[in-house]
Amino acid sequence: MTVELEVLIEIDAPVEPSYTGFHLGNLWGESLDYANHVTSINGFQAEADTDGITRYVIAHRDPGVPNWLDTTGQTQGFLTA
Repeated sequence: MTVELEVLIEIDAPVEPSYTGFHLGNLWGESLDYANHVTSINGFQAEADTDGITRYVIAHRDPGVPNWLDTTGQTQGFLTA
């Protein structure tokens, strides 16, 4: 299976933060279609890898890994961490 990887973001926080959230938006800063797609992940939903690093994958198609965020077809937009 071939998946186009758009963006891979790695977070290695030395101290676990009280709150984390990762959200995608369009060029106007509006939320994407979160009712039908995974476009945000909070700290309770995110899964760290065995090395302790949390990796977020932003792609058009599901690559079958944890912490995937769906672009909903958008090619540009805002990313807020």
